[in-house]
Amino acid sequence: MKPGPLATAVAEQIASNDSASGHEATFADHRARLTREIAERAPASGRGRLCLLGAGNANDVDLDALAARYAEIHLVDIDPGAVARAAARVSEARRAQIVAHVPVDASGLFDRLEGWAANPPAPDAIGGVIGAAVARVVAALPGPFDVVASCSLLTQLQLVLLQVIGDTNPRFGELREAVNRAHVRVLGALLAPGGVALLVTDLTDSGIYPPLNHVAANADLGRLMSDIIAGGHFIFVAHPGQLSSEMRRDSELKQQFAVRFPIGPWLWRNGPSQVLLVYALEVRRND
Repeated sequence: MKPGPLATAVAEQIASNDSASGHEATFADHRARLTREIAERAPASGRGRLCLLGAGNANDVDLDALAARYAEIHLVDIDPGAVARAAARVSEARRAQIVAHVPVDASGLFDRLEGWAANPPAPDAIGGVIGAAVARVVAALPGPFDVVASCSLLTQLQLVLLQVIGDTNPRFGELREAVNRAHVRVLGALLAPGGVALLVTDLTDSGIYPPLNHVAANADLGRLMSDIIAGGHFIFVAHPGQLSSEMRRDSELKQQFAVRFPIGPWLWRNGPSQVLLVYALEVRRND
């Protein structure tokens, strides 16, 4: 029996993780930068709990270095094999600090998508759908956490939506926004009082903006990011203003969380041929 579009999309995500094996060295600069950003936000006590959403192979973080700063590291992904490979690379002395949560749909929405292709939720029901999705993710994990990092997960979630729903669906724009809204709210809902989340996302890549293949080592990446946004050469759902507005336009969330943007940007060389421009938003819980 032919698999449905959701199963196919998830299988492609797993295949992508598999294909990254052997290319870990190309991640070196990105891995060093992301590890530093996460490590700098660890509680001074050393007893902090870290949650990595979309951990996958964890090629983009140094788990041993993070385990020196956190008491627990929770790896969350839909791909059990990738997380197993990540945990296996951790030194034996640190392995007990690694906790796997697989397979977990960090969107809270995947099992709804095929139904939405034919029968999307009514516009006035989307708020309830988002709330339920957040609750499902939170219930699947042993939070709260001191630090939560979304590891370039947002665009992967959106890719699954695109593959299952299709951008010709008349409601695609609303559903795309719903995925963003749910994801930002998941980050906040998983935080302990005083906790901080990092929403790390690729803004664009060398397929969309080929000049990324030739960026000089001393280039002003902040200016480059501004030029890319002004020229429209970016992934629509990853626009920093759109993501930060999810916290700012909701009066309750605005009181609970402070948003700092953008952190970075920096370059991520993903394998031998792809270059991405990456940045992060910091979401800090005020209480």
